[in-house]
Amino acid sequence: MLRQLEEPEPPRQIRYITNDATPEKLGELCRDNPDGLLVHRDELLTMFTELDQEEKASGRGFLMTGWGGLDGYTVDRIIRGTIRIEAVNVSLFGTTQPNRLLNYMRSSLKSHDDGLVQRLQLLVWPDPPSSAFINNDRGRNEAARYAALSCYERLAGLNAEMVEAECDADHTNGAIPYLRFAPAAQAQFDAWRVKLEGDVAELDTTDPLRGHFSKYRGLAPRLALVCHLASGGVGPVSLDAWVMAELWIMYLKGHARRIYSAMETDSTDTAMKIVHKIKTEKLEGTFTARDIYKPGWSGLKDPERVKSALALLSDYDWLSAERIMTGGQPKMIYTVNPKVLNKTLH
Repeated sequence: MLRQLEEPEPPRQIRYITNDATPEKLGELCRDNPDGLLVHRDELLTMFTELDQEEKASGRGFLMTGWGGLDGYTVDRIIRGTIRIEAVNVSLFGTTQPNRLLNYMRSSLKSHDDGLVQRLQLLVWPDPPSSAFINNDRGRNEAARYAALSCYERLAGLNAEMVEAECDADHTNGAIPYLRFAPAAQAQFDAWRVKLEGDVAELDTTDPLRGHFSKYRGLAPRLALVCHLASGGVGPVSLDAWVMAELWIMYLKGHARRIYSAMETDSTDTAMKIVHKIKTEKLEGTFTARDIYKPGWSGLKDPERVKSALALLSDYDWLSAERIMTGGQPKMIYTVNPKVLNKTLH
């Protein structure tokens, strides 16, 4: 009788947050939580750096699949067997330092350029406090904390019927329930979309910011839906929810321009640091890139950044570059333009 019994399936564990899961384990968590999972990493770029490794390419692809939240995924492994995931629905939250962020984005866009960087849609780079430090010792806002927790609990228990979602077929057969915009919200979204497409078209096709902005087509209505449901709305997404989402996009767009521009100006900052080393006679009149990054000077430790800055200085005739053939790899020799030594350094 015991042999004839079927082994019961283990119950699914409801999870909302995970901190340090391998891609394989994350797949299992997504299988058990198709409504969504938050991956919280204190240092987010540590996770991305791991996924940059060639042997982690499948994990990188899996994470990128989770951006839309609708695509299924099947993992076949000898040990783990077959894991069928109804929907890979993953959100990422974490922090990092500005210099690390710029270095990673530059490296990823150069070596991969597979859209992972552009999927960091809620990316912000706030200014440091401009005023002097003021000690502020106060208790937490219990009313705000209670309101937030109440919102989370209510959202966690929502279903399609509770929010009056529409569905083109039987939800049990895989159809996705949805909410439309209310007519007034739809009109404003359409006008916003026309302007967005114009902004995207003005950018060069090789500009990574173009890919970032183009994903706002999906981000904006998603934010509107979040604002609508978080505010207790049901039925069509309201105009107020769309206005909140549009303001979000305005905020995020400014930060995106700032971050992508910082990648471009970073070469200029590095170039001026090289010029400073020349003027203070820390560098000879003729040198190689290795002569700059080997000493470990502040801001000049990254070989790729140094080479990019040297190319910029060569383009503007601050330096002349000559490729010398050796027994091994060719060596690039840089010679300082004499006029540079007569210029005032700012």
